[in-house]
Amino acid sequence: MEQVGLLITNANGVVFADLLVPATVKRVGKSWTATVKAAKTAGGIFKVRFTLLADGTYRVNFKAYGVMKARTTLATMSVQILVGDDVAISTQHWEAVKTGWRVQLE
Repeated sequence: MEQVGLLITNANGVVFADLLVPATVKRVGKSWTATVKAAKTAGGIFKVRFTLLADGTYRVNFKAYGVMKARTTLATMSVQILVGDDVAISTQHWEAVKTGWRVQLE
């Protein structure tokens, strides 16, 4: 698979950014997935999974680690997902949870 990236921003600037090089994400059945164990301690995308749904669209799940506290005083954040040279962008209100932040993109 091509390069995969995740960028999270809010009005204060960049909250999180990481890019996985091509070939990090591998096909497993109907899904594409990657786990970067070093991201748990070094920061970055830890897990990503693209799952093909019955309607031909993909569900994308990311789990990432990083120091986000300095810029996350605003719960409205934009997410940009990069796959190759294609970008999907969504701005949503995020929910603060015990372990960080969570959003369900529509």
